[in-house]
Amino acid sequence: MLLPGDVVQIPTKRVGRVPRPTGASHRFQLSGQRLLLRLALRDFDDEPLVNTECELQIDGRKVPLTTDARGRIEVPITPDTKEGTLVFKDPTVPFDVTVPIKIGHLDPVTARSGQEKRLSNLGYITRPLEEVDATVFDHAVQEFQCDFDLPVTGVCDAATQAKLKDRHGS
Repeated sequence: MLLPGDVVQIPTKRVGRVPRPTGASHRFQLSGQRLLLRLALRDFDDEPLVNTECELQIDGRKVPLTTDARGRIEVPITPDTKEGTLVFKDPTVPFDVTVPIKIGHLDPVTARSGQEKRLSNLGYITRPLEEVDATVFDHAVQEFQCDFDLPVTGVCDAATQAKLKDRHGS
């Protein structure tokens, strides 16, 4: 997820050649930086959960983490990482919060499924997405539009999609 102020740098492509004999098996390993998974934890008032201890279960390991001053955590992941689970204590609720994370599974914001997932990630849809019908979706869109001073129509139009993408980070 990219946030306002994040910088993306794409290195120049380098062509390399490694001579190896044919007829044999060879193993090549890429070096370089690993991918980073960045998450921002916020409460129901959209305030960052600062210095919140959490545990990320990912790539077969449990990683203890603490959010920073902006409520963010960051952990390196491998390119083939597809899912994980984040467990943390939100001081506004009396139980640990468990959040399943799917990496690389977000549809475009122009697709209804992408809109539903973003609204769910932002807390506007609180039930499983399989149970979201037109009424639940319309109400979630209306709440989102109301929170961000957009015309409250219940229709996820271009302006709503742009704000949804901006608030979600992708």
